[in-house]
Amino acid sequence: MSISKLYFGKDDAERDFTNSGLLKAGFLKTAMYNEAKQGRKSLIIGRKGAGKSAICLMLHNNFVCEHNTYSCLITPDAISAEEIRRFELLGVNEEQAKKMVWLYIFLVQIAKFILEIAKKEKIENEDIAKIKEFLIANKEINELTFQDKFWRIISRIKASITLSAFGQEVELQTNDTPNEGIKLESKLEFLEQYLLRQIANINHFNLYLLVDKVDEIWNNDSWSDLMVISLLMASKQINEKFAKAKCIVFLRKDIYDLLKFHDRDKFRGDEVHLQWTDDKLEQLILLRANASLNENMNINEFWERFFPHKVDNINTFNFLIERTLKRPRDIIQFCNLCRDNAQVNGNIVISEEDIFQATEVYSNWKLNDLIAEWKINYPYLNDLFILFSNSNYLVSRKRFQQLFSQIKANLELRYSDYIESFSEDSILNILYSIGFIGIERNGKTSYYYEDSQTVEFKDKMFVVHPAFRNSLKCISSINIKPFETNGDDERYYFETRRGRNASRTLIESSRSVYSGYEKTSYRIEHLLSVLENENLPTDISVELTKNFKKILKGFRGARYGDIVELEILRRSCVKYFDDVYSKLRESEYLTSKSELFYELESLRKDLFRSSSWDDRDYIN
Repeated sequence: MSISKLYFGKDDAERDFTNSGLLKAGFLKTAMYNEAKQGRKSLIIGRKGAGKSAICLMLHNNFVCEHNTYSCLITPDAISAEEIRRFELLGVNEEQAKKMVWLYIFLVQIAKFILEIAKKEKIENEDIAKIKEFLIANKEINELTFQDKFWRIISRIKASITLSAFGQEVELQTNDTPNEGIKLESKLEFLEQYLLRQIANINHFNLYLLVDKVDEIWNNDSWSDLMVISLLMASKQINEKFAKAKCIVFLRKDIYDLLKFHDRDKFRGDEVHLQWTDDKLEQLILLRANASLNENMNINEFWERFFPHKVDNINTFNFLIERTLKRPRDIIQFCNLCRDNAQVNGNIVISEEDIFQATEVYSNWKLNDLIAEWKINYPYLNDLFILFSNSNYLVSRKRFQQLFSQIKANLELRYSDYIESFSEDSILNILYSIGFIGIERNGKTSYYYEDSQTVEFKDKMFVVHPAFRNSLKCISSINIKPFETNGDDERYYFETRRGRNASRTLIESSRSVYSGYEKTSYRIEHLLSVLENENLPTDISVELTKNFKKILKGFRGARYGDIVELEILRRSCVKYFDDVYSKLRESEYLTSKSELFYELESLRKDLFRSSSWDDRDYIN
């Protein structure tokens, strides 16, 4: 039962792929993974933390373990970003120049692949010798791997690639061009055709070129966009011409969505978008738990052994998954944090309190992570998030307009380069697209990772995602504190006022008092039924129902009990229902024509009139 060995893996795929991680033993092979492995998809698109790098590393690991398959990881480095962005060649446009950088990298790896097969098959001829000489002449290593910095590759391209290995005549012919751009294009065309002829003689062997970490060299500007577009065009060219070589690109969704190029429609058949269902994420957590414990639990055994059945009266997995953006990294981090808290608190299993503690820390993580993730795109996010702090998590369009109008001028002054984004609709769409808010539609809250439609003018109600509520201190749907009785301090006040015997040996009763509270209980029951039929946002209805039932339970529990307890309960209810009434009216959820309005009015009057503090009501 102990949680000492329970573990869900590391936060990022690279560290999780090591011996101390769980990626190899705890990897869930989804349909998305199989599509890429079988070569049907060559463009893997997903949000940050959705598992792109995990799939990339596992594909690479599986390919190199297969008898007839070779694989090469290509990951641009951040230090080379500026060199790639500034790379230009006279005679060709910027996109074509950057495309040639990628083509050169891919063709070099294909050349190495041909040498690997020749070595394996013990093939020695003049063509193989020329390929080897070409690599040496251009300072490329022979092993099928990619470790070089992009800036070094660009330096070699600028210094001019030599084709002398293929003969002096070829070198002179490819150099006899009007400018450096056309010269490089001519050399790459020759190299491509030469490698095509050689690879045609290779049977039963395949090469996979896996390109990941493209966001390391992307900076949300036109030059960065051209760099990614040129990568896609180069990879498509390789896939179309080389039957034995497959190039797969792993790309962040937000980057891909921003790209604008004329051949975009030709990539539709190559795309696969990483999306995770609740069931798949639960399977992932189980798989990792079993891997860490070297067991074979089923899903029910796992939750029963290590987690409480419910958290805040919600199924534990539902409580956890609702606070994620439906990504593997999120649920792994959350479960690890719950486990760590239990360990620190000296528990052998994870308790509800451990999860509550984890929720606070996790919420701060996720808010800071969101700001960091989108800093390049939207550097003003922190300013926007402040609008939602210490308030309710359900925000009407009208309320958002009021809040945003207070900071708009300041945003325009501080972030003048983004002034075109500072309209109400643009900001709402940004907050929706990054997963910070959802949209209340037809009684259901939709988030971008479930429904990628844009925010429409008809959308009037927005919901802060549960992942960020604790960090922003916006844990109520309409900023109403959960119902609580006033506690022991008031009890002592009422005890001394009524003059009850301190020895507690005398029995007291008051039929008239209890009768009044019975009527109140019936009215709250009716209020609950009215609430079910009222057209309120789901979150508000759920929150109010939960608190109304808590109040009803209090009245029923004290029905034949302590009069002081009833009075404390009544006074707490007066304050709570006054708060509910005013907040609903203020938020325009309550009109004088609604049945809920009438019931709340009547209940408030009943509670105000039903004070038991009349000495004549007591028989001591």
